[in-house]
Amino acid sequence: MKPQDAHDDVARLADLLGEAVTLLERYGETRWASVLSASKRELMDGDAHGLLRLQSAFGGMGSLNDLLIMEANGHPVQRNDERHINERLTALRSEISQLARDLRNTA
Repeated sequence: MKPQDAHDDVARLADLLGEAVTLLERYGETRWASVLSASKRELMDGDAHGLLRLQSAFGGMGSLNDLLIMEANGHPVQRNDERHINERLTALRSEISQLARDLRNTA
């Protein structure tokens, strides 16, 4: 991977993390928003620890992968909006995870 490609991937990852943080904060998921925000900050500072932080967020039980934004889970969301919100969250998680994996493999 060329240095410019890696820079572009980091910029794209930062944008996705920002969008995910906004979504999570909107629905009261401050813990996960904080983790992703810290990862974004580290990545923007050139600190590879941001990738490690992301990796840990996606693994195991109780991880970010398990999160569903639902009224039944205490989130301030309308039931008829849950599907759309969770589809967007799933897409963000998938793209964030893939970009982080790609960046780790090129490091």
